[in-house]
Amino acid sequence: MPTLTSEKLVHLQELCQKYRIEFLGEIDSSHWPEWHKDTLNGVRDVASIRYNAYATNPAHLGTDPWKMERKSHAMVLVKSADRSRGRNEKIDKKLVNLVVVRERDGLWISTLEVVGLNQIFNFRADDEVNHGPEIGKELGKREHPDRVYGLRKTRNIELLLYDMTAQRPDPEFSTDPGQTGWPFALRFMNPPMNEKGDHQLFPFLVLEAKTGSSDEWHAINMQTAFSIRTFLDSQQQLYSAASALSDWKAKPMVWFFSNKGENWRLCAAYTEDASAERDRVGTTVYRVIDVWHGCITSRDGALQLLLLVDYLFDWARDKYREDIIGALRTVARGESDAASGVYYPDTDIFSTVPLDGVHQPTQVTEDDSNLSSYISAQSPFLALDSPAGVFRHATFVESKYYCLYITRDNVETFLRSATQTRVQPLCRLILGHMSQSILTDPDTLDAIEVEWTGVSRSSGSSYRPQAQEQFHVVMSFTTYLSTQWHQVRELSVIAITRDAWKFIGDAFGFMKKLRKPLIYDYYDKSEFIRMIIRLMAGSPRQILHAAIMRTAYRIVQSFAGSHSLGVKVDSGSLRGIVYFIYAWLKRGGALEPDESFLRSSKNFHQQHLREDQAEPFPLLRENHLQASDEGCVLITATCEGMDSAGRKGASLCAYLTEGSPAATDTKDLAATLKKAIETRDVYHTTRTSTRSTNFTALNQQKQSGDGLWNIRGPYGVYSRDFGFLDFLRTLSSEVPTVIGSSRSPDACGSQLYQRNISPWMDPRYFYIKCQPRMFVLYKLFTKEILFWKGIARERERSGVSCCRLCAALGEHDICTACQVFLADKNQYEWFKNAVRGEPPLQIKDLSEEELGKRLWTIRTGYTSLRQNIARRPLGFGNYDGNIDWARKLDFYSKIDDPFNDIAELAAQWQQFCRYCDGKKMVPPIQSSRKPEAQAI
Repeated sequence: MPTLTSEKLVHLQELCQKYRIEFLGEIDSSHWPEWHKDTLNGVRDVASIRYNAYATNPAHLGTDPWKMERKSHAMVLVKSADRSRGRNEKIDKKLVNLVVVRERDGLWISTLEVVGLNQIFNFRADDEVNHGPEIGKELGKREHPDRVYGLRKTRNIELLLYDMTAQRPDPEFSTDPGQTGWPFALRFMNPPMNEKGDHQLFPFLVLEAKTGSSDEWHAINMQTAFSIRTFLDSQQQLYSAASALSDWKAKPMVWFFSNKGENWRLCAAYTEDASAERDRVGTTVYRVIDVWHGCITSRDGALQLLLLVDYLFDWARDKYREDIIGALRTVARGESDAASGVYYPDTDIFSTVPLDGVHQPTQVTEDDSNLSSYISAQSPFLALDSPAGVFRHATFVESKYYCLYITRDNVETFLRSATQTRVQPLCRLILGHMSQSILTDPDTLDAIEVEWTGVSRSSGSSYRPQAQEQFHVVMSFTTYLSTQWHQVRELSVIAITRDAWKFIGDAFGFMKKLRKPLIYDYYDKSEFIRMIIRLMAGSPRQILHAAIMRTAYRIVQSFAGSHSLGVKVDSGSLRGIVYFIYAWLKRGGALEPDESFLRSSKNFHQQHLREDQAEPFPLLRENHLQASDEGCVLITATCEGMDSAGRKGASLCAYLTEGSPAATDTKDLAATLKKAIETRDVYHTTRTSTRSTNFTALNQQKQSGDGLWNIRGPYGVYSRDFGFLDFLRTLSSEVPTVIGSSRSPDACGSQLYQRNISPWMDPRYFYIKCQPRMFVLYKLFTKEILFWKGIARERERSGVSCCRLCAALGEHDICTACQVFLADKNQYEWFKNAVRGEPPLQIKDLSEEELGKRLWTIRTGYTSLRQNIARRPLGFGNYDGNIDWARKLDFYSKIDDPFNDIAELAAQWQQFCRYCDGKKMVPPIQSSRKPEAQAI
């Protein structure tokens, strides 16, 4: 929330007195409320922990490996706090994310991910708090705390709330709103947070982040006072309703984290009864006490903060949530199974499922340290994330499974899950993929998911078909980079039983045109498992290369005389359909859909630890990944949409592919990155967000795809800007002298002929300003040509036989590569001129008017919105690339000025852009002449 004015602060102080909100600071434990003493004693115990004395007994680390992870995470937090010190509020809020939010795709993954707490709780960021009309009117300005945590509406809670809305007042209770009857009991059902998206109920934790130079602690307290009061009221009203119906007891409690830069505080808020007073509202006093403060630039403070977060969420899971459910059950009074004591586990929450009723993921239960190891190994890389760039390691892979699982029992539920206008085209899209489906059984589908993510479905599932039932199945494999630069491989499945087929066809509405699936053969579990193992096989480099290329394959039947399954290139449209249904049912929240016709699961792997020796499919086995000698791969990627925390993240990434993901010193990482920038070009791709696909786009995509899968030509020269230079600066690295050109002793200049000056571009974006990119490419290539000519002269003086143009060893005069390049009419003339040793461009001294007209045609003439620099000058209609490059560059007299390193090139690039932008454009006189060809 914004900083308070002095007038607003005084007004809030007066309102706090009126509404009996008291901030008491630190009080003696003898004055703690009796009901909450055990909880507060636990906080005090955590606050007394010291870094050097924590987790020092090796005998305990085998059973509690997470303790060492906390110490490691504390050091990451200390470093992050040091980097954020003195910076703005936005940075401090990012630090709050690191400490508490810890989302799946965010900066931090900790106990919330391991025990499934992110399925029990949710948070709201900068959302308005509903205080009610009276308080809202007096406050004037609405309150929007930085973070508010509360309970999700899981299955049990939803059933209990439904029962209470269906209840009627009993005659024995008064209907006077002033008495404790049903009208009062239902007041708490007006949630303090808005009900958009993933519903939040009964908030219990508030966070407010400020910079170190902002408001005093008192002002921060005043800003949050009424949010705390409203959240306490929400709990109190429920507890009062429950106690009016039985001897059930509980007391409300809300926690309040606040920080000013690196300094943090934790407060506990509770209610106490008091007598009525003049000019005071009500007989309830809302008391807020300080229970901990610390500085996270110290190891003790950082560790205590992380452990306090763990403690609060353990309390919320084990005590607070159970109190809320108990109160709801009491008020609901037995009209449903949930209320009458038949407790359904929240099956969307893994930690609440009985252990004897489910086979837990093998990737976790075989060794619980697998996931912990994955998380712990990722943390040092995630801690280095910055807007300029990120580091990742290629061993980390997330496996996701989505299956549209339609049977006779659930097909009508599926068809009723959306409006008719949407169901009909959706069924048409589904059936369009089923013509060559594969036939298999329910056990095989279960086994596929177990192999892919380790998750086994309960044999007692209500919608599980009989073992002899058969499914028509289509399946696709996709792999990509997520918004936060993690590698994801995804298995998307549509499975429809034979007896459900007719219902899908009826919903389609055109039975006469419906083509029944072609059934070639039945495939059993063993063949599918063999296929899945091959899809998951491969080295970390092979897996990364497939993700960069956004590989999409369809699993198909082989027709080469063998009873086996294979793969073929796919458009990604099948994946789009299944994911659209998943995201649509998820409705933007973090709670997984629980519809019977949709299965989803995920798991995490470290590829270098996998023991299988299976041979990848040939299409996946190809490994042409261009990595530096140290194993570093450079990637730039667009990102359509945000991640679940509203971030796009950096557009540049350095992926490490060698060895195990051991934590590396920042200085070593900087050296590795610099070497990769100097010797390798960059992969251009896009990242896939978790947002829902637009239905119109999905409908238009059909079988042809959207051009975002199996991308071609992604590796090439990075010429958009100098983002990698900014990345290096964040690591205090030296400036590189060149970009993407190996200068090793056995190299030569002919490598320039193979470099791709026009790598893949995201077709969803417009590219209409190629002139600055042409400047960068021209400067890089002409400098390297001069460099290799100099090397050739040195080698000749030393008596070493080499090509005089590119310094290729063992050649005489001009090598074959140079001869072929110079003879090729479809190569840029400026490039060939530079190789010959001639001026690349004939610089023209244009008048201001001539230059103005030139710039007008450059900026307003036709340019392709898909690819604005052609790799070759000819072959695109009437486009002549030689003319185009000359028109965009030959007027600039400083075009051939030398530069010593990339920082100097960046400065020249900025000067060129300012020069062009500063010139007045002059519209040419209209004529009937056809305009000159422009850039593609």
